[in-house]
Amino acid sequence: MGRRAGLSLIAACIAAWSTPFSVRAAPADPCENLPLPVTSYLRANTSWVLVRVDDLSSDHQQLWTDTHPGACPGLASGDFEGRGRLSFALALLRRGGGREEQLVLLRQRAGRTVVTTIVPLYRGASPEVVWRAPPGRTRLSQTRTIAIKLDSIMFEALESAARQYYFVNSRLLKIQTSD
Repeated sequence: MGRRAGLSLIAACIAAWSTPFSVRAAPADPCENLPLPVTSYLRANTSWVLVRVDDLSSDHQQLWTDTHPGACPGLASGDFEGRGRLSFALALLRRGGGREEQLVLLRQRAGRTVVTTIVPLYRGASPEVVWRAPPGRTRLSQTRTIAIKLDSIMFEALESAARQYYFVNSRLLKIQTSD
């Protein structure tokens, strides 16, 4: 074995030996590095914060991270109106405790952000989460389904009730999808 090959072997052994002891970075908080319209809204409305994984019960934290890996439970983004632009649905908790929550939608209109309150202030037992549902069929009953052509907003009390909000001809409609 030549000198160069021996040095390469020693370097490879040192690298292999030290790899198990390297420190892994903590996973990024999915509720950080938010889109500008969301950040601007939260800065202007400092009494509200996004629902975070830590706000959920331990069972619901596990359920959320299993079904929506890497997603923030307080933010859903999608082309909800079919205009080729992202809008943002925010599940918000009032800062400072309590269980006051609301659901708002941020949309772009003529270069500015328009805020629509979908679910006004209410007090719940535990925070509800928001997520984007892709276009598709939603079951209304055992025998009836509805076709939703655009992204839609799911507002869910985990392991309980969920409401689906979707646009048709610029009108926001709602259906109860579980109880």
